Amino acid sequence: MSLHNQENIIELRSEKARNIIGQIPPFIVRLGITVFLLIIISFFLFSYFWEYTPILKTTAIIKNENGKNIALLKIPANNLNKIKIGSQVSININNIPNLGNFMFQDRIKSISNNLMLKSDEAYYIAELSQIDTVFLSNQIIPLEEITVNAEITLDKISIFNKFFYSLF
Repeated sequence: MSLHNQENIIELRSEKARNIIGQIPPFIVRLGITVFLLIIISFFLFSYFWEYTPILKTTAIIKNENGKNIALLKIPANNLNKIKIGSQVSININNIPNLGNFMFQDRIKSISNNLMLKSDEAYYIAELSQIDTVFLSNQIIPLEEITVNAEITLDKISIFNKFFYSLF
């Protein structure tokens, strides 16, 4: 091995050479941080402008009282502030055999001020506005109290607001 080759090997193994080879160039670090910050900022902007419509799943009780069909929604106590009079409600009567998948839309007519307590739930009662018309037009008469699935459509909210309001 020549003297010149031995000097190159020694120089490559020196501490100074290892430090230079082991360093990440500063422009790559700056570029990485900038790209990361741009991704985070674009995520926040996207989440602020993109809205979705949340749905609250609950149950409804349909019954016939004095020849009039009424539907009462059970609104969970912790969700009362999210629901307004006039909110859209989808009622799905799919738990009765031989009826098929009977579904209709209605709106909340009124919400009671009384909190109903049971051992496993706390809820408010809301009455629907057009249940009697829907049932009469389809010639449906509930002979007993029926519990069915209901979905209340809430106001649109951005993902940004949903995330940060849930934190505070």
